[in-house]
Amino acid sequence: MAYSFVDSFWVNNIEEYISTTGFDIVWKRMKGSQKLGKDIEEYISTTGFDIVWKRMKGSQKLGKDVEEYLKSLAKIENEYSKSLNRLNKGSEIGEDLGVMGQSWIKLKYEFDQVASTHEELSSVLSSQVEKIKTMNEVQDEKKRKCKESVRKCHSHNSTLYNRTLNAEKVYKQKFLENIQCKKQYESTKSFAVSTKDTEKLFNKHIKAVQGKENADALYKNLVDQLEESHKAFEWEIHQALIEFQKLEEERIDMQRNLLWVVLNARSQVSVEEDKCYENVRKTLEQCDIQRDIIDFISNHQTGSTRPAYLKYHNLDETRKEIQVSHAQESLSDGDYCSIQFPNSKKFNLDLDDP
Repeated sequence: MAYSFVDSFWVNNIEEYISTTGFDIVWKRMKGSQKLGKDIEEYISTTGFDIVWKRMKGSQKLGKDVEEYLKSLAKIENEYSKSLNRLNKGSEIGEDLGVMGQSWIKLKYEFDQVASTHEELSSVLSSQVEKIKTMNEVQDEKKRKCKESVRKCHSHNSTLYNRTLNAEKVYKQKFLENIQCKKQYESTKSFAVSTKDTEKLFNKHIKAVQGKENADALYKNLVDQLEESHKAFEWEIHQALIEFQKLEEERIDMQRNLLWVVLNARSQVSVEEDKCYENVRKTLEQCDIQRDIIDFISNHQTGSTRPAYLKYHNLDETRKEIQVSHAQESLSDGDYCSIQFPNSKKFNLDLDDP
């Protein structure tokens, strides 16, 4: 079964009034029209159209929500990309730190790539925002025109219908007056009534007939106008329902495809991010703690001998040691007369007694 707005959103089946009055039976026979039995609220009702219009307003809000959400998401992605770029420029490695240092450099490089993927995602989101924004604007304008056309026709139809109902009441009143005047006039034939009274009743009857005919002509004319107006009103609703269903089908198709593209783009970013992280992990796998230490020592060692400790020197003892050493040298040479105190200046010692 094919479903469509145009076959599903009219008023309930409109039935004729069911009346027990003899006048209504005569009235229906005389007019032979079912239109007189239509309920005023149902005849000019826009219940079905109002339900569809409520759906259109909901669709309009959804489209705006999607537009604003994607716009905010694009802004977040762009700011995140810029923040990553600023973060990567914030520190530099100034010396060789082995594989771990290389891993750190690799990580920063890959995060630059991650920043690029988020920047691309921001561009994709922005392009989708423009698409849905354009669609929203086009659809809003079409909906507005349909709504305005139906509103104008409904207003004219309602006004004309109220005029027709008033004309119907006047016509019924004139019809009853005519029957009453006719009975009064015909009663003069059965009773002795003066010629003057008969003439007066006759003129009243003629006037009632004329009033009934004028009311009937006006009422019939308004019914014909109302029929044409109602046809135009139904046609506008018919066209609006067709247009609304078309717009809904376009909107659903467009939003479904748009969100699909957005999700695919985000999935692709996740894939690209994981590739970047995997590249860093591969570098980290090559990091061997002992090898890093050995490589650093091999490339930058300065020596294995530690500097001698600073010893304490007592100057008195040093002076005595020098004197003894000098005396021993003189004795070994057989020069006993040359033994003397060494010149302290020779040894750069300020040893003069006070």
